[in-house]
Amino acid sequence: MKLQHDEAWLNGGQLLCLDSGMSLEHKQDVLLSSLYGQLLASAKSDKLGEVAQWFESYKRALRKLGWDMPRALEFSDRFPGNLTITWPDILKVLSRNGVPFSLDALMSIFQPGNGLVEPARSRFAKQTVSCLPDGSTPLCQVALLIGFGHSSPSMDVLLVHFRTRQPLAGDITQTVFESSQLEGQVHAIWMSACPDPWIYPDMREDVLDTLIGQTDQYWVRVDKGDGDAQP
Repeated sequence: MKLQHDEAWLNGGQLLCLDSGMSLEHKQDVLLSSLYGQLLASAKSDKLGEVAQWFESYKRALRKLGWDMPRALEFSDRFPGNLTITWPDILKVLSRNGVPFSLDALMSIFQPGNGLVEPARSRFAKQTVSCLPDGSTPLCQVALLIGFGHSSPSMDVLLVHFRTRQPLAGDITQTVFESSQLEGQVHAIWMSACPDPWIYPDMREDVLDTLIGQTDQYWVRVDKGDGDAQP
């Protein structure tokens, strides 16, 4: 997979596309702050089983670092039965019905034939899908966190969650879903965030000290197909 203008990262369970115009410092701010928020949220809640609580913990962690969230919303959408849908279909419907920012920069990851390579593929599947015990029929729970970092140190984040009785394996970004297998609605929670220039600089060094040296196990540059790229 090759993106022409933007960097795509797997960042601790989040697919994050960074504007190529971002400075090195701003890329680091987005990657580290988002990762820090996810790790704290996951210590308090299960992203797959307690989606709303997890996202609230994620937002609280970012606020403690000095990030402002001027916009946020939660909503649901239902897909009619007997449809074959892909991730681009899901994201386009969500964007049209309630997500106020464009996901175009991330869409290429979900296009057929693109997707993720190892180690991102197996890491992302493990962090995105869980199978719940339900007799002989698997019940898979999907919680996909995706985001876009802008040229300024700001980001838009979308969490998509649903359950399906369709067995899921392989690269989740390339999965084709049968809408008749979806249980109930597709839930979405989004937010826009930017660091407060008066608060975040005082917290930045603490984040760096906490996470530097640990990022290799969480960061993977997925548009280049390698795991050793660093911002």
